Order: sequence, then C-alpha cells, then structure tokens
Amino acid sequence: MRELSIATTTWMFISSSEEERHLLDVVFGYQTLVSIGVDPSKIWIFVDHPLPDIHLNPYGILRIHTLEDIRAGTVQVASTENVVLIVGGHGSHQGLGSGRLTADQILKWVRSIPNIELGVVILTQCYAGIFNFLDALAIPKLVFIGATNLHPSVSIAIRLSKAMLLADGSDGNDAWSANIFSLGFFHWLRSPLDIDGDGVTNLLDAYKFSGVFSTDELRSNKCHTYQRIQQLYEELRDREKLAESDVSLQFDLDAIRTRLQQELVFLYIHQEPWLLHANLAREVIFV
Repeated sequence: MRELSIATTTWMFISSSEEERHLLDVVFGYQTLVSIGVDPSKIWIFVDHPLPDIHLNPYGILRIHTLEDIRAGTVQVASTENVVLIVGGHGSHQGLGSGRLTADQILKWVRSIPNIELGVVILTQCYAGIFNFLDALAIPKLVFIGATNLHPSVSIAIRLSKAMLLADGSDGNDAWSANIFSLGFFHWLRSPLDIDGDGVTNLLDAYKFSGVFSTDELRSNKCHTYQRIQQLYEELRDREKLAESDVSLQFDLDAIRTRLQQELVFLYIHQEPWLLHANLAREVIFV
C-alpha cells in the first residue's frame, strides 16, 4: 500500500474555459481541500479564463496561473513526492485551451516536477479519453481517472446544502452548473467510503463513488429532460398553428426550437468513466 497524505500532497487544477461555472468547480474543489487540512500553498491553479481574478479572488484564491505558463515552463512547481491533478473545463481531440495544450505536453510537465514519485490525474473535461491508453508505467508512475471517454462530459445544475464561503466569511455561490464527476470526487474526498467493502479505502473507491454519483445524476436529469422535451414539442406544435396567422410569433418558434435542440443533445450524451493503472490505484490510500 502507498499512503498518500492529503495535507502534504501537491494539488493542481487545470481548467480551460471562459465560463464562470468551470471556475466554480475549481472553487468547490479548492474549498474542499482546505476544509480537510490542505494548506493553500499546496494548491496550484492554472486557467485560461480572461478574468479569473473576478471570480476566484472573492473566495480567497489569489495564486492563479495560466495554461500558457505550463507550456512555456514559466512556473516552477515546488518539489513534491505526490501530485493530484484535476483537469476540468472544456476539452477537445486537439487538447486544452486555444493554444492546444496536448495530453503529452501535460504529462511531460507533471513528470518533470522535482522528486515526484506518484501522480494521480483526474480528467473531468470533455473527451477525457484522449489521455487514455497512454504509458502509465513510465517513471514516475501515474494513475488516470476519466469522467468520460471520447464523449462530452456533463455539467448539471446543482444547489449545495451550504453555500461556499467568501474570503470575508459570508455566503458565496451555492448553485451553478457543476461538473458532476468532479463534484462526486470531492464529495468522496471529504468523507471517504469503502465502496467495494474490501476493508480498504483507496483510490479505487474514489473512482467507483465518483462514477456512480455522476451516473445517478445523469440518469435522473435525463428523465426530467425527456419530460421537458415532450412539453416543448407540444408547445412548438401549438405555436406553429398560431404562427400561421401571426408572423410575429416566428421569434418564439425559433427560441423553442433552440431549447428543444439543446435538450435533445443532452438526452443523447453518453458518459462512461474509465481508469488506467488499476493495480496502482488499488495501492493508493489517502491519509
């Protein structure tokens, strides 16, 4: 078994997105880590949002770097034995960000961290499967956990039972469209569970919990989406009849069709979690 100290591990977030919701995913993860004993100095954040300070500074997150810093090597990550990297935001078959930071470039960067012995890479962005089937056995060894394979990832509107706290102690955001796999992972990290009942609480349990959590959320929301689609079809038919005699309703028809298309796309999204290097994941225990 390999004990991975939550407090002394270096935690990293990479998020490629210009949307606030993806930064709120980072905030939730950051605050979860701090709440379980991680010093903020052990948390590194790399984003390509044009104005990240506006969204992150109110939560006390001040040390923010760019994705370009990774590519250019302008930020030297402190020496550490263990690294957990959470990748979020948008992804494509070409990589992350407008500069197309590729899977190979990210892995070389992680492996170049001084004295690193173990890395865990949690991929929650779209098309996370571009990181799959890579050489996980090269030194230092890496474990990969993917929220989805060669498919889009899913974010769903959620509301927390307790709002995230701003730096001044007041309530911040408690509702946003959250990445459900990332949300599940940090829920598990806050209260680790032995999911498979083998008597050990390890990284495999985190993977299984996050996968079940996100699948349940996706299934539930697809049921609601199907119901909304039926309602939109009925509304569309009614408005089409009215539009035959009132051309001013054309704008309403276009809006309904757009909403209907969005709902249909979501209904057919397929999210399949995956794990690379299961034997090593079985050995990793968070303490």
